[in-house]
Amino acid sequence: MKIAALLLLAGSGERFTSNIPKQFHTLDGQKVFRFALNTIKKTYPFSEIVLVSKKNYHQFMDDCSDYLIIEGGKSRQESVHLGLKALNSPDCVVIFESVRPFITEDLILEHIKMLKAGKTAINTCIPSFDTINIQKNNKINKIPSRDQFLKGQTPQSFLYKPLLNAHNKTQRCFTDDCGLMLDEGFEIDFVLGSERNIKITTDFDLKLAEFLLGTYNRFS
Repeated sequence: MKIAALLLLAGSGERFTSNIPKQFHTLDGQKVFRFALNTIKKTYPFSEIVLVSKKNYHQFMDDCSDYLIIEGGKSRQESVHLGLKALNSPDCVVIFESVRPFITEDLILEHIKMLKAGKTAINTCIPSFDTINIQKNNKINKIPSRDQFLKGQTPQSFLYKPLLNAHNKTQRCFTDDCGLMLDEGFEIDFVLGSERNIKITTDFDLKLAEFLLGTYNRFS
């Protein structure tokens, strides 16, 4: 079974107060995206690893000549679609976000195990420990049981052809690929992620990552 990996680096970081997207900032002496890439590379012999990034940031990836680097799109969905089309027709694909530096080998291998068991779409989720409030017209009108809510993470894994076909035909916008596949009528399985598998979106998240690595200096 050929399993490929896509690493998404095309985010512009609108909620991050820097001209440089967070995936290219330095964390403990190396660029943020390198944490995910290094874990991907050492965990499983993927048939190919494709990096998707905006062209004007390829200068930050001059140490990635071993990988195919392609230009990303205007949205996450478009970037994934471009990445899928750049792959060499694998059986399955695992999609990673470059701003999750703490993915683990165990998590990746659990996705591989489920793909080999014939699952079509696999998400990574953790329970929601917060109570969810639903508002309408700026008033809280429903507080459902939090037991039914999960928070989505990555990686997300799929059979390649169904996912590519879904991207080729959809006219709608989705925030992730499991949402797209669910809309197409596919069943979504999931594996448990971790609270440590944080996504660096804001300046605070970068400080949290430094704290988790033991490199945070509160006086800096």
